[in-house]
Amino acid sequence: MKVVSLKENRGPAIGRNVGVSQSEGEVLIFLDSDVTFAPDLLQRMINRLAKNPELSGVGTLSSSIPLNPCFFSRYFALQEYVMMDGLFGEMGEATVPYICTRCGCIRRCAFDQIGKFNEAYQKLSIEDYEFSLRMEGRYGVLYDRILVNRHHFPDTTWKIFRRYHRNTGEMIQLICRTGIKTPAPFENDAAGRLCVGFSGVFFFAGFIDPISFLVSGAAFLMAAVMRRRVLHRFYTDQGWVFMLKGWLLYTVSTIPVAAGLVSGVLSLIWRRIGAGFQGRNDQES
Repeated sequence: MKVVSLKENRGPAIGRNVGVSQSEGEVLIFLDSDVTFAPDLLQRMINRLAKNPELSGVGTLSSSIPLNPCFFSRYFALQEYVMMDGLFGEMGEATVPYICTRCGCIRRCAFDQIGKFNEAYQKLSIEDYEFSLRMEGRYGVLYDRILVNRHHFPDTTWKIFRRYHRNTGEMIQLICRTGIKTPAPFENDAAGRLCVGFSGVFFFAGFIDPISFLVSGAAFLMAAVMRRRVLHRFYTDQGWVFMLKGWLLYTVSTIPVAAGLVSGVLSLIWRRIGAGFQGRNDQES
């Protein structure tokens, strides 16, 4: 086994690229340090890849039971599990253009053709999703309900809010630059949070016009309907108290999501303004 150590933490994108450059195998396996799995999981992934030459890789689903069980980590894990599980059909598996760098593998030939991870992402963010965008229409990664890892999820309100804020800001910039639609697994969540946002706006407007309270309640109810699969999973796994606490956290966490959205848009505008000034200076010189 060859271990490559970097002098400083420069983010997962650079770390993975360095690891790939130092490897020699035909299959690349990505593993995060906060993941555990069954002893035979990696071999089962390799076997599935070997049996189907059309596959570019095999990913894993993170268990709804986190390695660090507490309310916040269970909330985060259950939300992600429901989102990913929605991709599966009756067969319990799906092939999608997305690589799970938490615990997943991809053929080297596919990786070389797709290109490296974008090293502009210096922190844990959406670097795996940006990489996966370049797989669209050309490469497929298999996911199966029986291929499961266990992951260490954010376990405080601050960690969850920080993750939501950063990822939303990076995602909106990526969407604006590339013109892509909101990723399918996130569409329902985005619509639910939009309804929560409208509910908050109309609630405060209700102090001016009481009719707005009714609109606020309707928007809030619509958000609950859109996120009913998550609420049902909260209830079946953890009970009524957890479901209510989880729904409260979901609604409040819309604030850092909205802040991340605004931050991402402002960053994009600022970069374009800076690029415009640079272009003018280049023309004048």
